[in-house]
Amino acid sequence: MSSLKLVNSLDLRQSQYPSSFRKGAKFVWFRTGSLMVADAAAIVAAWLGAMAVSTPASVWVAPAAGLYSALPVLVIGYSIFSASRFYQSGSARKDYLGLVGATTLLTLSSFLLFKYFQAFSPGLSKAYFLAFWGFATVLVPLNRFIVDVVTTRLRQLGFGLYPAFLIADGPKQNQATQLIKSEGHYKV
Repeated sequence: MSSLKLVNSLDLRQSQYPSSFRKGAKFVWFRTGSLMVADAAAIVAAWLGAMAVSTPASVWVAPAAGLYSALPVLVIGYSIFSASRFYQSGSARKDYLGLVGATTLLTLSSFLLFKYFQAFSPGLSKAYFLAFWGFATVLVPLNRFIVDVVTTRLRQLGFGLYPAFLIADGPKQNQATQLIKSEGHYKV
């Protein structure tokens, strides 16, 4: 019986943590949350910027009404970005051309919702949606780029790295360690 306990404690494949939750998961949730906040800030800024540019001053809607009408756009945006897998790890979240396509789909969906279905409509024109598309296609990828630069910088400082355990022969150990470290995602 005691040898069985010894074998289980030396098993390198088994997690040391009782919840079997990976150690870098907090950083993944932080990155996903920061991407969602950055997307929300970009979409709301594009929505309010389009309101300031395209709506005449005499008919200008109060900012509270603009924020109220931005809520369905945020829901549509999160749906499109989630379905397009822009919140997952890997290269999908850095697909800036895909983000432009997703913001174009967001603009078209918002246009249909507000213009033709008359939902939440404070009298928005076609020029408004064109301005929104212009602002959104610039601000959303720009915010994503900023989040990626900050994430890379935090990883260079040692935050958010996944622990890795390397088993290799003596001559190949340095080469394997350098390869793992060059990826920038693991702490050996």
